[in-house]
Amino acid sequence: MRPEPEHAEDPQADLVIRKGHEHEAICLAALRERCGDLIEIPSGALEARFQATVEAMQRGAPLIYQAALTAGSWLGYADFLVRVEEECPRWAWSYEPWDAKLSRSGRPEHLFQIAMYGDLLATVQGRSAGRGALMLGTGEAERPFQIESFRLDDIRYYVRHAARRLEVFAADLPSDLTPEPCGYCGKCDWSAACEERWEAADHLCRVADVTKAQIRRLTETGVSTLSMLANLDGVRVSGIAPETLARLAQQARLQKITASTGSGVHEIVAHSPGLGFDRLPMPDPGDLFFDFEGDPMHPGGLEYLCGVLWQGEDGDRDGEPVPGHPGLRFRALWAHDRVQEKAAFAELMRFLMMRLASAPGAHLYHYAPYEKTALRRLASMHAMAEEAVDELLRTNRMVDLYRVVREAVRVGEPSYSIKSLERFYMPARTTAVASGGDSLVIYDRFRETGEPTLLEEIRDYNRDDCLSTLLLRDWLRERAEEAGRWPPAPNALTAQPSADPAAPSEKQAEREARERAQAELEAALIADPHAPDAAMRQLMADLVGFHRREAKPAWWAYFDRQERSAEELQDDDDGWRGLDRAG
Repeated sequence: MRPEPEHAEDPQADLVIRKGHEHEAICLAALRERCGDLIEIPSGALEARFQATVEAMQRGAPLIYQAALTAGSWLGYADFLVRVEEECPRWAWSYEPWDAKLSRSGRPEHLFQIAMYGDLLATVQGRSAGRGALMLGTGEAERPFQIESFRLDDIRYYVRHAARRLEVFAADLPSDLTPEPCGYCGKCDWSAACEERWEAADHLCRVADVTKAQIRRLTETGVSTLSMLANLDGVRVSGIAPETLARLAQQARLQKITASTGSGVHEIVAHSPGLGFDRLPMPDPGDLFFDFEGDPMHPGGLEYLCGVLWQGEDGDRDGEPVPGHPGLRFRALWAHDRVQEKAAFAELMRFLMMRLASAPGAHLYHYAPYEKTALRRLASMHAMAEEAVDELLRTNRMVDLYRVVREAVRVGEPSYSIKSLERFYMPARTTAVASGGDSLVIYDRFRETGEPTLLEEIRDYNRDDCLSTLLLRDWLRERAEEAGRWPPAPNALTAQPSADPAAPSEKQAEREARERAQAELEAALIADPHAPDAAMRQLMADLVGFHRREAKPAWWAYFDRQERSAEELQDDDDGWRGLDRAG
């Protein structure tokens, strides 16, 4: 008998599941009101569920819920089958598959799913469904979902090609089939069993940042375990660049040492001009360290907390003292809805720019790209502080310590998250919130209960994240000193570009003209919100600077790619590479 998985308690996964069930219930109620009669297929054996689905379709039910579809080795349970008045070989009507997804936008796997349902319908109605739809979440009370319809013929041939590949693979499964990590590991009841197998097999997937393609190429060369990779010397692997292979081997070797000794180990990476420690600016008393906490399940995402930490003075009233760290101050900016988010963002940018203006040599430190992405998103969404955000990016005042770590130091940890690095420079945390996932769960609990102590727990966690960023900066500087690479030579990544004297006045005039136009339109709206042309004035206000804002994401992506290495560009999902003709 196949062993049953042990259900691991995962509050974040449970939260996502609960939100998904709530969204599906909302979609069901809306479709029931729209379509009228509903037939719900009861749970039970597959054969009985399939037969009940066929009977409901034969009767011409306007809406079928939890339909069971099967053909050959394929089966699926469609959220909804919606009747359409289009003839099929069996009846004067036919059905389309609809699926409820909490996601704000359709993803490839969602389209794959409804396309498969569309093909499985051919078994019953004599032809595949021509269209399918996703009922995507918005989170808005007045409009909790949006419907996106798709022509399934546009994707059917690719889906069938992928399905045939899976059928071939499933028909000849190897006896020693080993699971591989994927994006669902954090939500899977089998994850603990998989971890045990990977550890017992010394699987290559345990090497930090190794990709599936690299694992496949290493295995084809005969390198099938972490230990073998750690001992690799003088071997070439087709499809993996020598410098990438050396990095992977070093990573595996350090992780093997950590596993055997139980203590953290690290090594300094060979110097590449402009990278690694060269990205670190000189410390300044005005340096700032910040971190966002975001809720991806809120419509459009919500940055509900931004914490900022800095070296304060006795009379500094902008923040509160940090326990155990005299001289450090911390400020938490909260937002529980879109209006508060706009106000918190405006205050954040005012505070940051004021502090940085008073300390020309200071920088804004963070770890990983999320903070930079959040600032860009907030500036675009709220159409405010765009020039300030651009100024931070253009003058290199923001420093991503994740890039410094990856280019300067190799650590014997299975992950390069900041939590994994903390063993090198700070004691274990004692806060009730242990991760970003915990923060999200506790924040959702606060939204339901209003209990203020829950916000205090999240604040303490965020404050520790900011403190960790500061201590990591200091630890990296110490490593640079030990390696004889401090202070770094000035370079384009840390030096602030000299300004063109003519440019500021020109940009200032352009910005002031936009702000005047927007202010006049919004003032008229406030003075008479019920005027006949109020809707037009609001549209005009929103359009001020629209094309300029729309162009920014493409330029942001362009400049981000200029910072990436050749290896990182190979793994860029938006780039085309390694295409094979499939038919």
